[in-house]
Amino acid sequence: DLSRRQLANYRNERDRIYRRFAYGNGQLPPGVGDQLAALANRFPALHYDPATGVAKLDSDMLFSSGEAEIGNPSRELLDEFARILKSEPAQDLRLMVVGHTDDRNIAAGEVQSRYPNNWHLSSARALRVADYLRAHGVDEERMGVAGFAKYQPVASNTTEQQRQLNRRVEIFLIAPEVPVVGWTETMPTLYR
Repeated sequence: DLSRRQLANYRNERDRIYRRFAYGNGQLPPGVGDQLAALANRFPALHYDPATGVAKLDSDMLFSSGEAEIGNPSRELLDEFARILKSEPAQDLRLMVVGHTDDRNIAAGEVQSRYPNNWHLSSARALRVADYLRAHGVDEERMGVAGFAKYQPVASNTTEQQRQLNRRVEIFLIAPEVPVVGWTETMPTLYR
């Protein structure tokens, strides 16, 4: 079946990217990984992968459907996430905040006037999380923002439960020396 093969290809590509961009092949600075794992244990909407240094935030907990405003239940989680990122062991990490949506079109009306399509919505959600972290002390020079709309699913979009898995924001923790689009020109040793 074509969609299963496409999903398998997406997963393989994601795994390759995770391995490439993981901080020190999955080893975050001492204590940072443990703090993130403890935070994920307290907040089920945060999924932390210690092998890659990727933190996934369920968008349904962060945002109402079709919205990019962070809800109150998410603020405590993001406050503590920001505290960890500002700690001395984590202060050199860079972050790529990435928004994703399911494959449903934006409903017509007021929501569609703000977010004409899923590209706009996924980017707005990622930007909202980055702005929140910045407002809580995470240096904006450490962050990048991207939106992938419906094009990086982690599940097929055939049921509501699967679509919910695809509505998420991911935060990639990136070592200072790892090249990332947009930051490569600031790394003088990259092309030598």
